Amino acid sequence: MRGLAAALGVLLFVGGCGPKGGPPPEPPPLTVTVAHPLVDRVTVYTDLTGTVDQKDIVDVRPRVSGYVQEMKFTEGKEVKKDQVLFVIDPVIYEAQLKQAEGSAKNFEAQLKNADLDLVRFKKAFEESAGSKSDYDKAIASRDQAAAQLFSAKASIEQAQRNLDWTQVRSPIAGRAGRAYITPGNLAVADQTVLTTVVSVEPMYAYFDVDEGTVRTYQKLIAEKKAGSVEGGAEVLVEIQLKGDAGYPHKGHLEFVDNRLNPSTGSLTIRGVFPNAKAPGTGTRPLSAGFFCRGRVPLGQPRQALLVPPAAVTNDQGRKVVLVVGADNRVAAKPVRPGPQFRGLLVIEEGLTPADRVVIRGMARAQPGMPVDPKEEAIPKPPEPK
Repeated sequence: MRGLAAALGVLLFVGGCGPKGGPPPEPPPLTVTVAHPLVDRVTVYTDLTGTVDQKDIVDVRPRVSGYVQEMKFTEGKEVKKDQVLFVIDPVIYEAQLKQAEGSAKNFEAQLKNADLDLVRFKKAFEESAGSKSDYDKAIASRDQAAAQLFSAKASIEQAQRNLDWTQVRSPIAGRAGRAYITPGNLAVADQTVLTTVVSVEPMYAYFDVDEGTVRTYQKLIAEKKAGSVEGGAEVLVEIQLKGDAGYPHKGHLEFVDNRLNPSTGSLTIRGVFPNAKAPGTGTRPLSAGFFCRGRVPLGQPRQALLVPPAAVTNDQGRKVVLVVGADNRVAAKPVRPGPQFRGLLVIEEGLTPADRVVIRGMARAQPGMPVDPKEEAIPKPPEPK
């Protein structure tokens, strides 16, 4: 009996120590950082990788055969269009020109004599002092002499061209490579490569665009939210080289291939860029073969809502953000995220500028949980340099 009384006393004492009939107290609210989505005007870009290439490349070959007499350019330096690069020994071609000019003078004299004969035979025929046959022969002789003179003049033109071609000129402006043949060696017409000239301005950059991006652009073009190269629109493209800050080289798309490469599933596009000499240095920034990173606008500039990428989480296959309502409780909002813009994520659907988005503390926050929200602003991303 004494043991039962002691047990009842302990129970009464313990029961009297807690709140009268109430649940245990809630833990203090979790502190989270919230921010309104940043509203900003954005231009979303597609990032690309590519290679710089020259617009034109020409193997310089002589148009006449002969021994190289002189090299008149500096290897590796820029040359102008029609600048003389090599001189073929012109002696033979000068002689051929003189020979053609001599033949022409001979046929000029023959034609003059044939004209005089024709006048005499015509007068004799008209006065019945000569036959029709002699008159016809005079006409034929005059025509033959005229034809021979015409052919001789053509030979002069060809001989003059051959003589002019002994000065091998650059067909384009650009940078010359090394000389593959030096003075004293024989160059064969239309065969021997003397040097190579590559154009330096403008320059091309080639990129391969994946199929998904191609489909996105096709949709934007169909919705009239972007222009097409085929339709004549000047689509901006910017590139950076290794070591560049930002995208300092600006050009436009000039060419879009007519089909995807079936082995890579990508479409080749080409941008064209100015390549003027840098002031003070005299050097050009772009050279054929350089690796480059590029970007092309994904549509026109527009207003958009932006949040840090970490604010978007996965929930059973959906993309959601956690928001804090007026009652300071957490709720999950499904969203449709878009591309990134300068480190922030574009939210296409699901948010409003008034929403308070949890940007820090998401790991412990759960829908329905009360929280202590601390507000701060999402900083505007800096403009690229």
